Amino acid sequence: FNMDFNKVIKMHCSKYSRGKKVYTWELLGEVEETIPFQGKVFIHYEVFRKNKVNFDIDNFVSIHKKFFQDTLQAGGAIIEDNYKVVVFSSESFGGINEEDPHVRISVMDEEYIKNTTFLQDIINNC
Repeated sequence: FNMDFNKVIKMHCSKYSRGKKVYTWELLGEVEETIPFQGKVFIHYEVFRKNKVNFDIDNFVSIHKKFFQDTLQAGGAIIEDNYKVVVFSSESFGGINEEDPHVRISVMDEEYIKNTTFLQDIINNC
């Protein structure tokens, strides 16, 4: 799915709507097979690009955040995609993958995060 924030702000709302529907349709089956998360979730987006062209990771990931979190809710994996449920999200550059550029998305529940040292302070402050 090759869409970033800069492309979205230039497109007509009907094209944006079609893009969101395609994104949701492509992922909904997988999301619906997921055991629903109970409570707070943490989401990490790892971007793998086709080449070394410099890019703004926030512009690229922002659309994935919006569309994916809406898909999680539509598929019943989370009850809501607001700040009370999706309490933390982050993004990182995963590297170059010329054959398969993609975004790897990891959704972690509160229990998983509590059992790791990553984000412990954030959990305590939520």
